[in-house]
Amino acid sequence: MILDGKSLSDIIANDLRTRTAGKNIKLAIILVGNNPASIKYVDAKQRRAGDVGIHCDVIRLPAETSESEILKIIEKLNGDNTVNGIMAQLPLPGHICARTITRAIAPGKDVDGLNPASDFSPATVRGIEKLLEHYLYGVDFDLSGLCAVVVGQSELVGRPAAKMLLDHNATVVICHSRTKDLANFTAMADILISATGAVNLIKPNYVKQGAVIIDVGTNGDIDPACYEKASAYTPVPGGVGPMTIISLLENTVNGVLPCAA
Repeated sequence: MILDGKSLSDIIANDLRTRTAGKNIKLAIILVGNNPASIKYVDAKQRRAGDVGIHCDVIRLPAETSESEILKIIEKLNGDNTVNGIMAQLPLPGHICARTITRAIAPGKDVDGLNPASDFSPATVRGIEKLLEHYLYGVDFDLSGLCAVVVGQSELVGRPAAKMLLDHNATVVICHSRTKDLANFTAMADILISATGAVNLIKPNYVKQGAVIIDVGTNGDIDPACYEKASAYTPVPGGVGPMTIISLLENTVNGVLPCAA
């Protein structure tokens, strides 16, 4: 089974359009520098926001912008009652601490969910959760008795993904760059999530027959040859990416309209 993030995101987008009709909802995205992948991703977010009735203001800053300047912008946005959601596009230039920036965003406006005190689930992980819910397990799913392996320990995806799986009662293993004999761990997984950015890191011998495989890598962490062994998988592109964007926008709407219409 293909876990089609594009199709599911379209379903969610239809609901968001209904909810935003007649409302004035605004998302601010801070983009620092000229990273081509970041520019492409922010442009996609801005287009999708407009598609669902959210005004998206992209604050484009030169790469040499100081951390203190960005913090002043965030402080202003935090206090602006016309701004409902704020996010900083990662990665940031090397002289800027991403943790400092993301934690400066007010919890009630941190729609990317990267502040530990955020009112929202991290957008990428929420997107993964929705894929599992919609295609495989249903609402409030229970993964008791299943082994879930997460490859990657970033605060953006790996660690919150592990927590999400734990919240659904899976037995969770986190692997990372210092894990020895990675395949020994991934081959145990009933659910395998890879979020490393290492192209084709996961080979067919790393995957258990019948596993559910979730590929968070922009260019594909998982070798497409693994799909033949999987019971379900996310394609690249068209899997987790569209779900990350729509989950970000859903968080923005939920901050204004907690109950769906």
